[in-house]
Amino acid sequence: MDAENFATLVARAAGPAEQLLGDLVAGSWPGGPADHTQPVAREWLRRWAPKRLMLEPPLCSCPQGRCRTCN
Repeated sequence: MDAENFATLVARAAGPAEQLLGDLVAGSWPGGPADHTQPVAREWLRRWAPKRLMLEPPLCSCPQGRCRTCN
């Protein structure tokens, strides 16, 4: 979706969120949700699981406790 179409949709966003979402999906996938699915990709997503990092980040020593440098 190009920036002009997106801007038009956002300008109409005064309506219900469901309508905006429907317009975005219709513009992105004209053939519906099945438009861009591939069996290989669906299988990969079925098996994939996010991995958690076991490391804890160092604590921020700044007076605010959460600065852009430390976090």
